[in-house]
Amino acid sequence: MKVHIGLFLLLLVCPAFASQPDTHNTSNPFIAYSSLLLQWDYLNKLGPVNHYLTLNIQPSVPFHLNQQVDLLLYSDLPVNSEMKMIYTNAPAMQLGDYQQFLFFSPANTGNLYFGVGPIFSFPTATTSVLASEKWGIGPALQAAYFGEKVAYGVIGYYLCSYAGNPNRPNISRTYWNPWLTYNLDTFNNVGIQSEPYVNFMTGQVQIPLEAYYNHFILLNNDPVKFTFDGLYWPVAPNYFPSWSLRFNITLMVPRKY
Repeated sequence: MKVHIGLFLLLLVCPAFASQPDTHNTSNPFIAYSSLLLQWDYLNKLGPVNHYLTLNIQPSVPFHLNQQVDLLLYSDLPVNSEMKMIYTNAPAMQLGDYQQFLFFSPANTGNLYFGVGPIFSFPTATTSVLASEKWGIGPALQAAYFGEKVAYGVIGYYLCSYAGNPNRPNISRTYWNPWLTYNLDTFNNVGIQSEPYVNFMTGQVQIPLEAYYNHFILLNNDPVKFTFDGLYWPVAPNYFPSWSLRFNITLMVPRKY
């Protein structure tokens, strides 16, 4: 399956009064907050697997390197849980391959943001069903614009393998995530997005269409985001379901300069 880059289910929120946190900038992970995103995806059927549930753990930490450059360290660790493994037909909890992103971005660019850098993939999967058993590397980018009511942008990467088990297929895949968010009020927004994914080794193509709703609460004056996302799969392999569901919890703390 694709890599879910949950922190790029980006949001746009404008503060209504001074005592509230500046959640307007939390859509851009470079600006104001470190975050920990917990993302659950539910598919009612995936080939011979019924009730497929995944958890992606996605911390991101921004750094202000100097007056010109910011750096975002973003990690993605998938956990497949409460599922019947394809070959064992037994409930299991397994790790997938770990991915690390480094995005370098110009500092102080106003409402426009652009970051580029490498993505690294590490063969950390704990079962052969999920494992690539390959080391991977490639380029990644993100770009966004943030207005008073509307924000939109895109993130994408290309990943290929350079080492690993020679008996396993090589990695050559790309993923893109265009998104658009509309601000309803201080603590609520809605959006649409897609996550096209192409595996060049197998020819597999996945293009979900998604609609999501974000709600914020304050926990010790720091924002916590809850995301509810519905996905429709018009382009996907035959073993995919026609729909799936996603739920995110994102914890955010102010960035330390």
